[in-house]
Amino acid sequence: MVLDKLRTSTYPGKIWEQWKASIKTQLQDVQKKLRQQDSQAVEEARIQLDQAAARYRASSDDSSRELFDEAMRNYKETVTRTSQYNQDTAFDFQAANSEKSTKHFFRPLDTSLRKVSIEEVMTPNGSVSSNPQEISLRFLEHWGSEMGDPDSPSGRAPPPDEAMQRKLLDSIVRSVPEIDRAILNAPVVAADLANAIRHMRATSAPGMDGLTAGFYQVTPDVF
Repeated sequence: MVLDKLRTSTYPGKIWEQWKASIKTQLQDVQKKLRQQDSQAVEEARIQLDQAAARYRASSDDSSRELFDEAMRNYKETVTRTSQYNQDTAFDFQAANSEKSTKHFFRPLDTSLRKVSIEEVMTPNGSVSSNPQEISLRFLEHWGSEMGDPDSPSGRAPPPDEAMQRKLLDSIVRSVPEIDRAILNAPVVAADLANAIRHMRATSAPGMDGLTAGFYQVTPDVF
């Protein structure tokens, strides 16, 4: 028995893998045998049906009719049973091989999918423009406003909704300890920014200046 071998073996993992491989081979052999038996049963039922049909055509009596009906019923049952088995086998195969959480399902997206071009923008006078310079200007105006740039032609973005802010704060049921709060509330210094730059992904999306983090990682302390 495999349990006795597992208890006494110095390498139980190897014994277990060998046993699984042996069982898999046996099951595959049984499946092949069942498939052959089903194919043979369908062929035998078809031959019996052909013989009964030939007899019924030669002699259209009640006895020949009963034999033909019985052969037809047996043939349909055999085909249905074999078809159901094949469908179950196909389903088991799909469930075992096609529904695994393989690397195919967790592969990163193609970087080209992130490059969605802006083909046109709405200008302040209400017209639509596809001019690249106009698109760039509207882009800078929008994000300059969102980032709080006082020189943005659109001005600063409207202040956040105080009622929604209060609702969000009231929904918080846990808070950080005082010692951690002091660290979080401490002002950000140049060393913190340099450390953050070092740990950023070098190929991350560029910022407003069009430069990736890899550029700043050359000399993060200087930047």
